[in-house]
Amino acid sequence: MAVEEETIERAESLWGHIVAATRELANDYSEGELRTVIGFLERPAAVTHESTLRLTRRSLE
Repeated sequence: MAVEEETIERAESLWGHIVAATRELANDYSEGELRTVIGFLERPAAVTHESTLRLTRRSLE
């Protein structure tokens, strides 16, 4: 599914400063350190996702 240009422009105005600031912060870390940070964020996100699926299934029963 293609994203419309207008949607990209609206998102840029809302989130562009956060993306730019995060990239700037990331420059202070080595590639290995960033991989560690990404792993730290991905694992809890997966747990949250699984928990949401369990809760959603229970609410449908």
